Amino acid sequence: MTLKKYLKELLQSLTGTVILIGIKDQTLLTMMKESKQIKQCYFLNANSKEAQKKARWSLRRHANIPISKFRKRFKKKRIDTIVCDVREMQNLFSIFVKDSVYICKGKIYYYGSKRNLDIPMLKARYSRYQVTFEELDLKDSHVFVVDVSKAKYRYHRELWYKVKDILHQASELASDFLVN
Repeated sequence: MTLKKYLKELLQSLTGTVILIGIKDQTLLTMMKESKQIKQCYFLNANSKEAQKKARWSLRRHANIPISKFRKRFKKKRIDTIVCDVREMQNLFSIFVKDSVYICKGKIYYYGSKRNLDIPMLKARYSRYQVTFEELDLKDSHVFVVDVSKAKYRYHRELWYKVKDILHQASELASDFLVN
């Protein structure tokens, strides 16, 4: 099965409120506009500032939403499903993982090529919240599904994880600097 066929089947089966990040295929977008099962669908593109200005819009005439403001806009457990292209979220995983657990009450789908999708990093970040994972290998790409319906979000632990992530990034930068 190819990625486009998988996404088409997935988007046809979605219900409720959905966030799509990085989907650029016009056939999939028109299919989402015509779907009767979806109450609200937000399409976001986070790759560059130009893309944010042009494509940061919602399919059903809602306000523009930058990815860094997810938590303020959607509140706790308001979104049913998030479908995300990994190339769009490459630099924003530190923000997006915690916010996606906070706002989503269903499943989060990450898709992309096998070299772009860093599954051990995603597993490490999401395992903090006691969620379940599923990996799918397609012909041309890889899909990583996170079920956050039973996720536990604790504010004090989140602060600890933020400090831990900052120290880990600082140590990686220092080691890269010393090696080069």
